[in-house]
Amino acid sequence: MTNRLFQFLFKKRLSISLFIILPAIGALIAFSSGFVALTLVDNFLAQNDGLLVSDTLFQARSALRYIKLEVLGFTLLGLAAGLGIAYAILHPLRRILAGARQAALGDFTAGLKVENLDELGGLGKDFNLIVSSLDKYFVDYLTGGWVLIDKTGKIVSINPIALAILGCATEDAVGRRYDELFHHLPQEEEFKALIAEAFENQTAHANRETGLVARDGRKIRVSLSASILKNADGVFVGVAVSIKNLTRAEEIVNHMEKTDRLAAVGTLAAGLAHEIRNPLGAVRGLTQLLQERLPEDATVRAYTQTMVKEIDRLDGVVSSLLNYAQPTMREAQLCDVNKLLDQALNLAQFDAGTKEIKLTKNYAPSLPPVWADGRKLIQAFLNILINAHQAIAKLRESAPPGPGCAEIRVMTRFDSGLFRRSGTAGRGGVVVEIADTGLQVNPDIAERIFDPFVTDKQQGTGLGLAITRQIVAMHQGTISFGRRDGFTVFTLEFPAANRAKPIEEAAGGYRA
Repeated sequence: MTNRLFQFLFKKRLSISLFIILPAIGALIAFSSGFVALTLVDNFLAQNDGLLVSDTLFQARSALRYIKLEVLGFTLLGLAAGLGIAYAILHPLRRILAGARQAALGDFTAGLKVENLDELGGLGKDFNLIVSSLDKYFVDYLTGGWVLIDKTGKIVSINPIALAILGCATEDAVGRRYDELFHHLPQEEEFKALIAEAFENQTAHANRETGLVARDGRKIRVSLSASILKNADGVFVGVAVSIKNLTRAEEIVNHMEKTDRLAAVGTLAAGLAHEIRNPLGAVRGLTQLLQERLPEDATVRAYTQTMVKEIDRLDGVVSSLLNYAQPTMREAQLCDVNKLLDQALNLAQFDAGTKEIKLTKNYAPSLPPVWADGRKLIQAFLNILINAHQAIAKLRESAPPGPGCAEIRVMTRFDSGLFRRSGTAGRGGVVVEIADTGLQVNPDIAERIFDPFVTDKQQGTGLGLAITRQIVAMHQGTISFGRRDGFTVFTLEFPAANRAKPIEEAAGGYRA
């Protein structure tokens, strides 16, 4: 019962309690400072009444009455001071709370003027800064792209999303006429006509789908809306154009659907792999047993050898499926990337069996270590190197290169600008580049090269680079590829261990 009363008085009615408590404390301090002394003197006079002269006693009692009135006056003054202090504290706090409630309801336009106390004034300024930042964020990034055109046809404001859609900079747009800007941008005629109609005929448009070509050549589908701006007297003052990137929205939806499909495929693949691997081992064992019972010169042995070879190939496909569907990692350790690359290069030369390929290594001598499962990183490097050997072999089949043209380059370096964190100079990253002069990646699959089951090889599973990207992501790294100086270059970046945490402790752990 006592706890509930305390919560009611001091939690649910905090503002009312402060208006009572602060004046009461001020009055109590002013009253108690003189009342205790007066009580002691009054008791002394009462006990020694016979020892004092009557005139002296009368004067003493008269002085005590005046002093009691002064104590009462100071008590009232302390009460008034307490009320003033309570008001000075609670009034700006109430205004801040009211502003916070408005912001919670989505109104970021109301500012605060809190000037009573320096501390509360600073709090009010910080609150205004937060609200204005939220307002700018919502206006700039959550409402799509927008362009404001005044009555003379000049662009007076444009937000970052519109700049990104149009592929231009602020100085290219603000202060220029809208038709001048769009004349220099290769938009489709329909896009230009809609904006011109809105400005010249003062015709509003709502969610009109059209297309445009940005300055960098990107073809984009957009939804365009145009609102006519008028002042209080109904006079035309400009046009507000809203642009939404439908292409980007479709890309996001497609990516989400693709992620769901891959998750389902991964689950299915794991189940199939287990079901296939068990009888596959039995078939291989029986085939080897049959092969042992055949004479050495029997022609049938060629068939059994082919069976074992194909069973092993199928087992490799099953292993790849399991690795992709159920990625596992041992405890991370500090690893030297240069040494891991050397191991992968040795395995790649043995596995690929290719010859007469020039190998160029350019390792950074003082490369910092990375937190990694070394076995997994070797697998990632090996997948890329085997692809490089196969690409060179395919190029030789289609058009034999001249002497010295078949080359694989492996390079490592440290980049202090990678993996930056807010407020720090960045922990830096280890960069690995693996380049080859082999056959270029088919442009039809270039954008999907890291997706599972995407390949242009007749005997390929399309899982090698997908598993590589998965391994790199497990180590909080990135992977990309491109074409440079006649080489197909795969670039892998990993956080350096000088400031990084082990993978088990890092936020996120595995990331797809």
